[in-house]
Amino acid sequence: MERRKLLHKLTGQALESVYASSLPEHYQNLAYHYAHSDDSSNAVKYLRLAAEQAMSRSAYPEARDQLNSGLELLRTQADSQERARNEAAVRLALHTCLRAIGAAGGLPEIAENLERARECSESADDDPGHFEVVEALADHYLGLI
Repeated sequence: MERRKLLHKLTGQALESVYASSLPEHYQNLAYHYAHSDDSSNAVKYLRLAAEQAMSRSAYPEARDQLNSGLELLRTQADSQERARNEAAVRLALHTCLRAIGAAGGLPEIAENLERARECSESADDDPGHFEVVEALADHYLGLI
């Protein structure tokens, strides 16, 4: 199992090196290989980027699954400002998906996701990210009125 993880990590690194000039074309493969390695930071990064690409194609269920995989990997990381910043970014992207396809849990699921994103952006001391999250929260709650 450790050998497989190492091979996936090395494959991800090779893809980054070989396709440095055209990385966006390979986000899906990079996400796959890093997700199967022990490099959860790169896995989360490429899962979020692949999800953004999926959303640009209106493939919201695919993007939601990628973002949820990213959240699962983030749960394995130690608490840090970087982890909190990444979780806030993933949750903000997930908010876009949930609004587009409808959340299985409905409006409470959307609000819970945004509230967690707010907590993360506050703990990361990420002013631009925090503003985006608060703006999304305001839009959400104003839409309920």
